[in-house]
Amino acid sequence: MPTWAQLSGLLTDTQNKPVPFGNVILHRLPDSSYVSGQGTDEEGRFRIPAVSPGRYFLKCSSIGYTDYVLALELSDSLNLGAIVLENESSQLEEVVVSARRDLVQQTPFGKVVNVQNSLLTKGSNALQLLERLPGVMTDRQNGQFNLNGLSGVTVMINGRKVMMSQQEAMGLLENTLADNIEKVELITSPSACYDADGGAGIINIIMNEADSKKSRFGFTIMGGYGFGEKASLAMNYQKNWQKVSLTGSYGYARDVRRSGFEGFGTSQKPWILGGRGSAEFSTFGKETQNGHTLNLAAEYRPKNGFSLGTDWILSLAQNHNLSNNNVAWDTEAFGYLSLKGLSDGHSRRSNLIGSLYMNKNWGEGNTLGLDLSVLTYLNDSPTTIDSKYYDRNGEPAVSPSAIYTSGNRGQSLSNIRVGVAKMDYEKTFSKKLRGTFGVKASWSNNENDSSIKSLIDGVWQPDTRSQSLIFGKEKVLAAYSQFQFQLGPNIQLHGGLRYEYWRRDLNAEEQPFRITGFFPSFLVNKEWKESYRWQLGYTRRITRPLYTDLVSNLFYNDPTFVFSGNPKLKPAINNQIKVELNVPVLSTSLAFQHELHPILRHQITTNSEQNIGISSPQNLDYIKSLTLFLTVPLRLVNWWNLSVSSTTSLRKYQISYTPSVAAKAYVFQGISFSSNFKLPFAMELELSGWRNLPVYDGHNRANGFGIVNLGLAKKLKYNRGSFQLTLPDLFQSMKVHTHISGMTPIVFHINTVSDWRDESALYRIIKISYSRTLGGKIDSNKRGEIEEMKRVGR
Repeated sequence: MPTWAQLSGLLTDTQNKPVPFGNVILHRLPDSSYVSGQGTDEEGRFRIPAVSPGRYFLKCSSIGYTDYVLALELSDSLNLGAIVLENESSQLEEVVVSARRDLVQQTPFGKVVNVQNSLLTKGSNALQLLERLPGVMTDRQNGQFNLNGLSGVTVMINGRKVMMSQQEAMGLLENTLADNIEKVELITSPSACYDADGGAGIINIIMNEADSKKSRFGFTIMGGYGFGEKASLAMNYQKNWQKVSLTGSYGYARDVRRSGFEGFGTSQKPWILGGRGSAEFSTFGKETQNGHTLNLAAEYRPKNGFSLGTDWILSLAQNHNLSNNNVAWDTEAFGYLSLKGLSDGHSRRSNLIGSLYMNKNWGEGNTLGLDLSVLTYLNDSPTTIDSKYYDRNGEPAVSPSAIYTSGNRGQSLSNIRVGVAKMDYEKTFSKKLRGTFGVKASWSNNENDSSIKSLIDGVWQPDTRSQSLIFGKEKVLAAYSQFQFQLGPNIQLHGGLRYEYWRRDLNAEEQPFRITGFFPSFLVNKEWKESYRWQLGYTRRITRPLYTDLVSNLFYNDPTFVFSGNPKLKPAINNQIKVELNVPVLSTSLAFQHELHPILRHQITTNSEQNIGISSPQNLDYIKSLTLFLTVPLRLVNWWNLSVSSTTSLRKYQISYTPSVAAKAYVFQGISFSSNFKLPFAMELELSGWRNLPVYDGHNRANGFGIVNLGLAKKLKYNRGSFQLTLPDLFQSMKVHTHISGMTPIVFHINTVSDWRDESALYRIIKISYSRTLGGKIDSNKRGEIEEMKRVGR
């Protein structure tokens, strides 16, 4: 009876950082036949159990690193300790050895998008980058992200949650250059180690970090034009000593753009608002954005297995939005009346995210991590609206009601302060069991001072519908445990349980919001040979209403409507079961989700007096969905790579905030692609794009829309950099047609259609950028070592 052995170890890079999700493959000698394989976990560890005695060779690899090959003769269990993988992209005098990571890599909990592999990243901001990722939708009109067609997404930067509304996070990302982002993680099956917030999953943006090179400086400059000028500068510097590494990056972005919407609608409003009638409307605005982002990080490693680090991100932005608002009413009460208004808004934002962390490793598989983080956010957004009224002949008209004012002033000052403390402990109990335990506490103070004044009879008077001086405090306490069980030679079970206590106090509400609960998750992962994997998982998550959803700023550009919060919002609870299959030419998953009380923004209701229209967040009763996600990476010829992703979802939801309860079942279809062509003369062409078929959003229906982007790059000889030409929205198709009440009738029998056009649909946008990296040469004595590894690995 044979004696079975176990092979284990740890993959690290030259900075002693773990290499997660790498491949460790065991082959038998002398015939090189496949025996077993294992993917490293989040900490870079691997275990290959149940190996019979004999002669083998082990091949360790990960995208972006040089393969490591080791000959073995096993007679008993063996722990190889730390196996160091060298970075694969290096310059050898006139010969360059480089590796290009796949654009999309699958992980047990989602996928990683290596955004620097896309030509379109150069000169883009982080929000534009997210819009091009497979499965991600950025709904700028409603100020929210969607992942695989579902709302309720948590945004993180460097693994730390951005504690602000998604609309505010979009503003932050618009002023963050994509050139300084290394990758984006799309976590659709989060473990208990992550916050339970975000029913659809997590978008984690990873900024550039120092690598094994002693020093490196890179920069990208971009100039472009659409409606107005576009320019950006991105610089990053990395310095690495034996025990200390430093990373710094700076980005400046300027964008002068124009976008807006126009439409037509009918309604039966109260007499004070005009009664039965129709309206034509349009709002197009010029927005000037100027933003600066500074990122500084440092890590100190006094001895093996111990590190101290800090990283800070500072973002400063000034935006100016000048919009022309035009409305023409034809009503029973007032006849014909048109409004021409000029909205002049300014926004000054500052955001600071910082952290201090410590990691300590001792023994085999014992790790302690501590993390302290802070976030401050300040947004001052004054707006002035000047309005004039005209009759059918274009002559000045007298306002028919006090509601139809000649001017409005809006003031909004938001201040957010957040502190987070987290401790994690990981322990290996046996060859088949590893556990991670953690506690986390976060505190936040939110202040919003907003008001609207109306110009009535030449006097500025406060609008009685406006909210002002809202104070909020929020506290979240959490504890979790996460286990990994080795059930067989190639079968792992990940199981976790998270407990969270959440409390929010608002001065506008007598009773605090409290939510407590357990959030379990499990994932079975089966690998039967190299690059073949099957998974089955379950997660339970929550989407909490943001403080801006509860008491958001009141603002309007139409006197008959206000934009408000909803203090009665409930949190959404999401349960998901997902099965996934990954093979070399296909990645596919099938997920069933049931979400109770999902939150949608900008739904139209009215107040108890029914004398004003209100656009506010609302809870759906439920949404059920069965979603099939497919990704097919193809290498058609040596010079052509193509990746196609498809999301097909059968959905049913119900709403009851409309005059009558309504339900809708429909099929959502979205498709995205990325195609890369290697051209002569060191040139490269990239085409990418996406298209969504019609979708329903509460009581609204939106037609299908999509875009195609083009990028062309020319690499110069002798490491002199590269030029990139980018044409976003090649066919100028970024137009969204929305039918308000397209799903069911709403208050005042409003029936409206509108078209929103992004700048790219109105004007041809052209961007030209130049990038270069200096430094980063490897020692010459390593050249033979790398070449020898490649010979052995083939």
